[in-house]
Amino acid sequence: MKMNKQEIIKLVSDKLNISHPVVNKFERTPGGMTNDSYFVTINEQRYVVRIPGKGTDQLINRKNEKENLIFSSNLGINPNLIYFDVDTGVKITEKINSPTSLTPTLAKDEYVIKNVISIFKQLHEAKTMMNNRFELFNLMEHYESLVRNENALMMEKLLPLKSKIFMLKKIYESFHIIETPCHIDAACSNMIYDSNGELFLIDWEYSGMFDPIWDIATLFLSFNMNSDEEMFFLKYYFQREPTNEELQRILLHKIFQDYLWTLWVYFKDSKGNSYLADAEKRTQRAHENIQLYDANYNEDIVV
Repeated sequence: MKMNKQEIIKLVSDKLNISHPVVNKFERTPGGMTNDSYFVTINEQRYVVRIPGKGTDQLINRKNEKENLIFSSNLGINPNLIYFDVDTGVKITEKINSPTSLTPTLAKDEYVIKNVISIFKQLHEAKTMMNNRFELFNLMEHYESLVRNENALMMEKLLPLKSKIFMLKKIYESFHIIETPCHIDAACSNMIYDSNGELFLIDWEYSGMFDPIWDIATLFLSFNMNSDEEMFFLKYYFQREPTNEELQRILLHKIFQDYLWTLWVYFKDSKGNSYLADAEKRTQRAHENIQLYDANYNEDIVV
């Protein structure tokens, strides 16, 4: 849904019962492939307003998102949620003071990585559970159907990769996984420091109970970590050497993620948001990681 400045100011004023709004600041936030977000200051109170992007109603369960926003806010790792509309997906949160998004460069710092590990361990080791489960393979099928309906040629292009994913799915499902609360979309842009050096984890649209290794694999891809950096992360996260199965799951999740988000990109492209270069990068990396999986784990998964 598209909204102009006046409509957004009216929405905030109406939903927060601000009778005489004075707009001190209004600007669009940087980044964001899914939605349009804005920094809005009214009567000296600072907010972040999220307006869902076109087609997101077919991609995201807003009821689950709202519940998990409250869940993460109660953990203290997400900014305070002020307003959420499950029908439209419009969200208003408190603005983080002097926000600084993480970058792959910042993530090379050992102190920063330890902060990231700490916040994800807090999430993964939470005493309470989320009410929903991240249904990875059902979501893949859903996204495949969306792409097929919008552009069948795009889905046909992915069929060779899809066949490999199906074979890897059977291997993954043979593992016994203890699921925990997960963020699912642990990209750099979703980790933000405030002016006091406190790290927050934002944007919980895809969150749910799942394999915590998924979040770790996401971090490795987002931070563009090399093998030494990944091993440092894992040893600090687990406080031990990672097992062979954990390393195997990380590689599987890297492959699954690149396939899933490629489908997401193809669908968003049909709605006018073109990130096809990202999709090409992901499909190429997925094929390379399948070859690596075959080499490391002696599985007959040949590209």
